[in-house]
Amino acid sequence: MALLEHGLRGLIPAACVAVASCGGASVGPPRSELGRYLHEASFRRQALESSLTTTDNRYARLRLARYETGAAEDWSRLPAWNPAVSVVLASSLGGGEAPAAAALDLPSEAQEGSEAALLELGRLAFWRYPAMLLPERTEVALRSGELVPARYGLWRDPASDRVGGLVEVTLQGGGRALSLTCSSCHAAEGPRGLVPGVANARFDYGAMSADGNPNLPPEYEARLRRWGPGRVDVATLEGTEPIAVPDLRPLRDQRFLHRAGAVTQRSIASLAVRVETLLITGHQQAVRPPREVSAGLALYLWSLADALPPRGRPGPSTDRGWRVFSQRCAGCHGAEGQGGGLVEPEDSVTDGAIARSAERGTGSYRVPSLRGVTDRGLLLHDGSIAGLDALLDPRRGVTPEGPAAMPSHPFALDLPEDDRRALRELLSAL
Repeated sequence: MALLEHGLRGLIPAACVAVASCGGASVGPPRSELGRYLHEASFRRQALESSLTTTDNRYARLRLARYETGAAEDWSRLPAWNPAVSVVLASSLGGGEAPAAAALDLPSEAQEGSEAALLELGRLAFWRYPAMLLPERTEVALRSGELVPARYGLWRDPASDRVGGLVEVTLQGGGRALSLTCSSCHAAEGPRGLVPGVANARFDYGAMSADGNPNLPPEYEARLRRWGPGRVDVATLEGTEPIAVPDLRPLRDQRFLHRAGAVTQRSIASLAVRVETLLITGHQQAVRPPREVSAGLALYLWSLADALPPRGRPGPSTDRGWRVFSQRCAGCHGAEGQGGGLVEPEDSVTDGAIARSAERGTGSYRVPSLRGVTDRGLLLHDGSIAGLDALLDPRRGVTPEGPAAMPSHPFALDLPEDDRRALRELLSAL
């Protein structure tokens, strides 16, 4: 992520884990794909190159220049970072005692590529591994109580007293800093507790950052506040390209990653590379995660789809909705998992700024999987539609003065009411 320039603040901790980077051929029995990702530099490089949808954006050019090149500035030369962290509780923010700090355990089975061990490591890392240090003034304001987590939509888990997936990180020399984890943006409160993977559409990181940094330039502060809940700029330092936080549960069904499809998800290894490089850039290219953590997170993120309804056509009660879907939606969302490929902005009647961005643009938008769509708070790449009911509301295309300009994604707005209701019921069952 590149949300705010906050400096490194003594980032490299006392606990750095060295992970070997072997570029030669594997010895002994053939390795699994994740085993090759863990131990073969040439395989990781190949996975990166084959996963880039285009090389004509800054995202691709940076990775091609710095990932497994063998050069002096190769990211593989960075120290592998596995710091001691303690989870942040509501009581500890209020001055209470924080839990004991500990680094993630990296068992030998995970280092050898055991999927069971990697999956468990990934589950723990989702909730505990630091993804991005908070700006210092934001951290100070949170600790002092000037920023109330609930005001900015950070979740609180009543069962554990955890707040927003925050962790306190032990830095080199004994200093500490607060950090977001994957769960800060990608977990939300549901009827039965926290749901991992679903976007936290209430989290207003822009407002929290603006309130915690009173000396920001006015134009920058205004941009942060315009993001609104559930939106964040993960690409630019200037904060000019906010997008909706994605739902990670159907990730396994996505052919492309990023809103503009800058990464083609060819395999679990391509996702592991994506996770690894995300964490490297999120920490200002100063450290890298242990590769077991990246591989484990990739496996865990793929596993989130298991909590969704089965792929494919639901039961007979949704037959009418399926017919409507086949006529109106399957042209784009017809792949397994109700996802698809890339479409030009004009084809989906949406703004093309992110699709054509110099940072991650491909000229197109990815077609998202619709599995779990009923639980998403914000829809479309920019989060401009607040949920499924709003998406299917025909009043989006009408103003008191008459028909409005063509709204974004208008493809079901002219349906008869019974068909629209049937389509809504089908989408809720996916």
